[in-house]
Amino acid sequence: MYYANSLMLRLMLYNIYKGSGKRVPFIAKIVKDAKPDMLGLLETVAWGENELQRFARVSGLPHTFLGKANTKYDMALLGVHTPQEVVNIQEGFWHTVIRAVYQITSIEDLAIFLVHLNPKDTDARLKEVRRLVELTRSYRHTVIMGDFNSLSPHDPYDHKALLKLLRKQNIEKFGVGQLRFDCIKFVEAQGFIDVMSTLNKPFTSTVPTPMNVDKMHAAPLRLDYVFISEGLRPFLRDATTLTTPLADSASDHYPLLVDFDLVQ
Repeated sequence: MYYANSLMLRLMLYNIYKGSGKRVPFIAKIVKDAKPDMLGLLETVAWGENELQRFARVSGLPHTFLGKANTKYDMALLGVHTPQEVVNIQEGFWHTVIRAVYQITSIEDLAIFLVHLNPKDTDARLKEVRRLVELTRSYRHTVIMGDFNSLSPHDPYDHKALLKLLRKQNIEKFGVGQLRFDCIKFVEAQGFIDVMSTLNKPFTSTVPTPMNVDKMHAAPLRLDYVFISEGLRPFLRDATTLTTPLADSASDHYPLLVDFDLVQ
């Protein structure tokens, strides 16, 4: 759907795997080629302001914010738009959450929440998403994007085969006797919309990539999500998991792109 006098807005989410090291130039090229207006980076391990500003210059995203985590897994939000406010929220989260609020003329406030949920335990993640949803209550238009370390009930997993594989690898983070979908179900029950599901996109895993070394990515899984509040659904144009040859070797996660037509 297109609108007269529209503002094209592209969001990008990318878990770059432990700061990316020598792969940072690959990440920067992927971002630059994708041309996002707002970019959420997860696992900016050991990045300081100098590293972030260098990346911002190369990728063409001048406004930056580095979110320090309770762990080494910091995160960053970059963009072409200046946020009205941006804060780092560590309390109640395994890593941290970045909240940024932008003023988009016709829709008023647009709140972006960048998240990276607990990597170990579903019950702990469920506590995090409950707190996260409470933080969104004050905003009319909200995007929640991040690595949820959680499975979606909408995805076509072979439950029996996946459980068998996970048990063989001693992986319990996705359920033991049965696969657990609690976190994604909770977020959707609060009125948030999974952009991939609402657009009827075919299942595309976000992990693993060919360079993956994380044993938790034991099968093709969708762990990275972008959720939007109901008021943004009419403006949603497209969503893509970027599975390019360069993305195969840049990180253990594939990036997500989400496009909106927002009326000015």
